[in-house]
Amino acid sequence: MLRLLYLTCLGLLILIVPVCAQVRIQGLVFDQQTRQPLAYVNIGIPGESIGTLSNPDGSFTMLVPDRYQNDSLLVSHLGYAPQKLALLTLNTVTVRVDMVPRAIQLAAVQVLAQRNQQFFDLGNKLANSSFIITDTLQAGSAMALLIENKFPQFHPKLTLPFVVQKASVQITGSTFSSYKLRIRLMEWDSLTELPGRDLLEHSVLIHSRRQQGGWLEADLSNYGIRIDQPRFFLVVEWILDDLDRHWLVDQYRQFATINPKQVKIDTAMVEGRRIPYTHWVGYQQGTSVSTSTLPYSTKNYQCYYRLTSQDYWKRSAHILSARVTVGR
Repeated sequence: MLRLLYLTCLGLLILIVPVCAQVRIQGLVFDQQTRQPLAYVNIGIPGESIGTLSNPDGSFTMLVPDRYQNDSLLVSHLGYAPQKLALLTLNTVTVRVDMVPRAIQLAAVQVLAQRNQQFFDLGNKLANSSFIITDTLQAGSAMALLIENKFPQFHPKLTLPFVVQKASVQITGSTFSSYKLRIRLMEWDSLTELPGRDLLEHSVLIHSRRQQGGWLEADLSNYGIRIDQPRFFLVVEWILDDLDRHWLVDQYRQFATINPKQVKIDTAMVEGRRIPYTHWVGYQQGTSVSTSTLPYSTKNYQCYYRLTSQDYWKRSAHILSARVTVGR
């Protein structure tokens, strides 16, 4: 397998940060009912590459440029009601955010789960490249693969509605002794054609020590996720603590300084648009997911990425190697 890593331009922002006036935002996120800290909560400015994740102890830190001071911070977590906080009120104190759990109804799905089921695989199985997004205080990057029952993974016996049984993602490799990826399922928004609301209201983490390439699976059969639309998104989100994020970006920065000729910016054509990306030739740090840049994949699948927790989704030139197994 060809192993070229693709680092988005977000990592280059570390060279610009010192010259920009910024405000440091610090906070803690808790479950309002249990009073326990919430890990890996998505925190950021909607539609901007300014965002992060809370750490295992619920803490978070962000550097927000002055030009965003009239905006709001969106705090969201699977299974909880989102909250918006005015940034002007947050720059002098350590903010405490108490998240309110949302009730999750599964009654309609339980009827389907009792039937004798057939199982079908949907998604992209091909891989010829790798993809990784590195960051510092910005975090919450993810890739989203559009899932449809059509060529080249068409199953004539699969009709709506159906229930998701498991999700799988292929990694190229990891240099961490252990790492986490979060699996999300999101609706296809008919207005934007981008990932919309979450269909899976639980934070499902894949914990792995696998360092060689291979498929990682998340069992979703107990969540009763009913799909009644012809398309939806399978989303894979990188989960990194503060220390790992800083270490990772330092490794890529040092490599670029010592080996500038091995860092190459390129573009790919996707539906008539040029999509930029960066090659890190012969170098890998962190956890990279497998992708396909083959014309066959880019023609038949759609994939998107976002750089931070609340960023807008952007079209990707790389098709995530991931799939879902569904039951009917």
